[in-house]
Amino acid sequence: MEDGQPVGDRDEHLFYGNALNSVDAKNRVSVPAQFRATIKSRTGGEEFLIREHEDLPCLVAFDSAYLPELRAEASERVAQGANREDMRRELFATADQVRFDDAGRIVLDGAMIGYAGIGKLALFLGAQGYFEVWDPYAFLEHQAHQKALCRKVGYLLRQRKLPVPGEGGVA
Repeated sequence: MEDGQPVGDRDEHLFYGNALNSVDAKNRVSVPAQFRATIKSRTGGEEFLIREHEDLPCLVAFDSAYLPELRAEASERVAQGANREDMRRELFATADQVRFDDAGRIVLDGAMIGYAGIGKLALFLGAQGYFEVWDPYAFLEHQAHQKALCRKVGYLLRQRKLPVPGEGGVA
């Protein structure tokens, strides 16, 4: 529950689930089908915004339906003493508008890939009104307290026959 309302009652079209997808040499990655369907159902389009997370080494992606929540967050931070212009730039100027192609792929900006440390794999995680894009190993390192999700990420890596930190002598 959030604000006294069950989370699901606010909007039945939420980003949920996870996927581990390959990033090609041109920085293209396929957005998970369920995330594309959510974007289309929420906005009627194929465009969304993606930017660096303010606190974590990952990317945050959201569609226009999430903008009112983002504006409210900015207003709350300003009310707590943040500079209004700095807050607007932090939340909006760093965002890139992307559109997925017929194959469901987007091109990730090189600077964003560098920030998030994304290599050949991108981990997509639904987070209600938005989704995150991580390097799977960075997620395991920075979010080790999320045990169930780390087990899932380990499973996704093992499915690809990739090493999982802490297993089989891998540090």
